Amino acid sequence: MKKSLFSALFLLASVFCSFPLPAIEFANFQSRGYEGKGQGEFINPEDLLLGPNGDVVIADFKNNRVQIFNNKGTFSRFITLLPETPGVASYLATLETLSSSDSNKFLPVVKRKVPEGRKNTRDDLPSIASGTISMDRPVGLALDSKGRLLVSCSGSNQVLFFRYSDGAFLGVLGHQGRGQGFFDIPMDVDVRSDGMIAVAELGNKRVQIFDAEGKFLREIYYKEETAKKELRALPARGVFWLSTGELLVSYPTFHQLVAWDVGGNVLWRFGVQGSSKGELNEPSFM
Repeated sequence: MKKSLFSALFLLASVFCSFPLPAIEFANFQSRGYEGKGQGEFINPEDLLLGPNGDVVIADFKNNRVQIFNNKGTFSRFITLLPETPGVASYLATLETLSSSDSNKFLPVVKRKVPEGRKNTRDDLPSIASGTISMDRPVGLALDSKGRLLVSCSGSNQVLFFRYSDGAFLGVLGHQGRGQGFFDIPMDVDVRSDGMIAVAELGNKRVQIFDAEGKFLREIYYKEETAKKELRALPARGVFWLSTGELLVSYPTFHQLVAWDVGGNVLWRFGVQGSSKGELNEPSFM
């Protein structure tokens, strides 16, 4: 939904860019939400997307949850990650049957260090209680064609998968690290029509691309030349798959939007710092 809305706006802008357009006035509007921890209350809401039937899905950053409202703005439900969340028990049971060789795949095993000479036990497996799986600082949201809600969590350095229809937990992609398939402060996440997943990382200053099952495909770095003639990677913030299959990425420190093909090649870039028309100042989510 998020992608189709952006594509429509982008197309309209392209077609009518040569014509003067009247300013959009938001004379009539309704607001929702207050600071707090109850239903319909937020502490630092971040990403937002439109779900099925016009639902509004919001990442409630400091409350460590996702809130869903119907198309009339009425609170519908939370999506959270707790021991009693549907799917958690079966997921943890599944992990017991996986070997460490599966650790970079969807439903990864993120085992804690075990003293030499001691075998792994159930207590060494990922769990909600140990914090190895958690919805800590949810910041980015995406929906795929399979009905899965993806939530990128900058605090736990993971992308969580839920079944959107009932909030059941399906699995987790990644954990903290710098290698391929690992994350350091993941920000936005988006899913292409064929299931390809893009994750923008603030800490690792890159974008990672995965297939629909969470297999790593590629990492993308956007670099600038420093005063010492060295190349420095820029942190990515927002990711957005265009309907044509290219990936749009926002870079706040460079005040730019950059379009990439799936091979990691720059197609075009847009933006300079400023407050006038066509200028940007730390662009974020899209």
